[in-house]
Amino acid sequence: MTSDADEIAALDAASGRWLRTGHVFYGWGHPSLAPPEAFPRNVCRFYAGAEVQIDSYYFTADPQRCAFVSANNQGLWTLQTNEAFWIEVPDASGTCRSGTVPVYAFFNNRRDANHRYTIDLSVKRAMQNRTWVLDGVTANGTVFCSLI
Repeated sequence: MTSDADEIAALDAASGRWLRTGHVFYGWGHPSLAPPEAFPRNVCRFYAGAEVQIDSYYFTADPQRCAFVSANNQGLWTLQTNEAFWIEVPDASGTCRSGTVPVYAFFNNRRDANHRYTIDLSVKRAMQNRTWVLDGVTANGTVFCSLI
């Protein structure tokens, strides 16, 4: 996930390694693009390569998680950017403000450490049925809040 057009093109050109799902959620390429009622946070993007048997990305808008992963996973997860995009976050109960919907995060709970993000409740149910673990910052798995 990225808001950078050059990165999108590079990922699309990665010869089948990364395929678009057709599912989307919305954030901002810069915080100045957010409406006045929004309070977006920057999203850190980490990558763990195939050489460590992962080949996956991880995103967080939680500054403490970003700092923790950076400090404790050297040689595994590499911080690619502190500003992959900007997005709103839920309150402590997992509730998003009016005009936004929850983005749910999942982790496959395996060594290869794949993460998935969705706003689609049918995809959320399917992921849970496939034993993926909710990996949001709240008990209901919400990690971000997307504009509708």
